[in-house]
Amino acid sequence: MKGQGFSKKQQVIRHLKDSIDWVQSLNQLPEESWRLPIEEGKWSVAEVIRHLVLWDDFIIHKRLPYLFTSQDFPGTPDVEVMNSKAAIQARDDSKEETVELFKQTRSKLLEQLADIEDIRYEESLSLKSRKESLYDYLKGIMEHDEHHFKQIKQVINEKDA
Repeated sequence: MKGQGFSKKQQVIRHLKDSIDWVQSLNQLPEESWRLPIEEGKWSVAEVIRHLVLWDDFIIHKRLPYLFTSQDFPGTPDVEVMNSKAAIQARDDSKEETVELFKQTRSKLLEQLADIEDIRYEESLSLKSRKESLYDYLKGIMEHDEHHFKQIKQVINEKDA
């Protein structure tokens, strides 16, 4: 993500807004593309998007409320269990439901992050095993998004080729 001319907070906000728009564009995908695995033996597009919803929800409820308090962050849940839960939910939900849920959850995350003062993006957070700024933590989330978006774009482009 190019951040030239934008504050760190603005970079995060722009990414979140752009991600909402991009995921909403997936409503145009035919159902077979929506359910297509990103690679053989891997998640479908639907499962990847539902995975992002679950992790956004985790950040909203298990990270943001503790950011600038003296309380420790709650532990990270078992990643495999969370990801399996997301995949199962994706199989039960329609494309429109999953995209709408992504929009709602990501919008809530966006709203909460927009309320944080710019200067606080530079403050060090004490995570269990390391210290990093809020921006650096969120940068990791943005890179995670971009990794998955690139996978989805690749599978969509290969299907259309």
